[in-house]
Amino acid sequence: MMLINIKSIATLLLAAGAVLSMATASHAQSTPFYLHSGDRVVMYGDDATDARRYTNDVAAFIQTRYPDMRIKWFDKGWGGDSVAGNTGPWGGGPIDSRLDRDVTAFKPTVVTIQLGQSDSGVDANPPVAYNDSNLSPFNSGYEHIINKLTKDNPGVRITLITPSYYEDLTKPDKQAVLQHYIDSVIRIGSDNSLTAVNVSNPAADMLAKAQSVDSANASKLFDKNNIIANEWQDAVVAAAIVKVWGFSPTVSAVSIDGANGAVTQSVNSKVIVKSTTGSLTWQQTDGSLPLPIYLNDPSGGLFVKSSDLLASIDQETLQVASLPGASYDLKIDGVDVGAFTSAQLASGINLAQYNTPMLQQSIKALRYEHQYQDCVVGADRDLVLGNLRFGDQINADVVKAAKDLRAAGDLAESKAEQLSKPITRTFTLSPQ
Repeated sequence: MMLINIKSIATLLLAAGAVLSMATASHAQSTPFYLHSGDRVVMYGDDATDARRYTNDVAAFIQTRYPDMRIKWFDKGWGGDSVAGNTGPWGGGPIDSRLDRDVTAFKPTVVTIQLGQSDSGVDANPPVAYNDSNLSPFNSGYEHIINKLTKDNPGVRITLITPSYYEDLTKPDKQAVLQHYIDSVIRIGSDNSLTAVNVSNPAADMLAKAQSVDSANASKLFDKNNIIANEWQDAVVAAAIVKVWGFSPTVSAVSIDGANGAVTQSVNSKVIVKSTTGSLTWQQTDGSLPLPIYLNDPSGGLFVKSSDLLASIDQETLQVASLPGASYDLKIDGVDVGAFTSAQLASGINLAQYNTPMLQQSIKALRYEHQYQDCVVGADRDLVLGNLRFGDQINADVVKAAKDLRAAGDLAESKAEQLSKPITRTFTLSPQ
């Protein structure tokens, strides 16, 4: 289990009415994070992976929490894929071809696999009736994938991701079928001593909680077609993955004595208190950004109430004690964040739950991550394979278009990396 060092000692320098804290703390952990700089991560799977949403969240979560970590991401999902691949008209081909072309060719150090949705047949029309014999080819096919990846990519770290329900609780028959495949993935992971992540339970728990909190709007947390998750479930799936990898839950943790401006705690942050006269003003430079979650969306409030995501891995805490007034307005870089009582501030608030400039910066990084993957998939798959499917040769125009897309992807990736680096913010607490 990851341990965060919260014992950073503030160094106070009193001069000309300014209080300076240079104390900082990094993401200190008793065990190293699963990923590290230089990793090349291929995220392989079927429809959910092909949608490039939970995969982009994983990349953005890690990039904004560990902004100095350089990781190369490759989303290699293909809709309709199974453990045998997909040799249909729009499939990616047989499994060995898929693995050679879409995984090993990218020299991965880490591979994630999410398969089972297509194999289960729950989305077929009509759905495939479950039979125990259906699991045998799934299990043997999955084992083949693991064996081939391990042989072709010595030292590769593999994480298995269960299929997720992507369904509402009114369809227990589909859930029951999919559960067999979920259990198989967990068992295969255990048998092969691989990291395995159950993303189904957090998704189902979120929907169940949402229905108890606001049954009329609970369905808004899921995609209308109930097949592929929307942004809320994507975030929960991504959170389940990074938590198993040992993700640091701390964005920053700052405590200030409102009576004298002394900084009593500064975790993963540098704080300089500028003024305690009238308003309490300080400059804060965090080492991370909050997770890119769209809290401004109408469903944002329900999401916060229905998931422990922000509480478990998105802690951006601010505590201000001994304030003389009853209530205060908080602004960051002049942007209104909210009004809080002295008691609330003394107990501490989690800024990750508010629409701060830091959150907006994080969301911009996520948007560029989406652009990067869209460009890469367009260049490496959609443009070239689409051209061939219509019987055309890959001519010079196609080659140039693919090259231009890759260049655009490189630019988007660079922008995502730049936006993941926190900047100095000015905080102001003004008495109401």
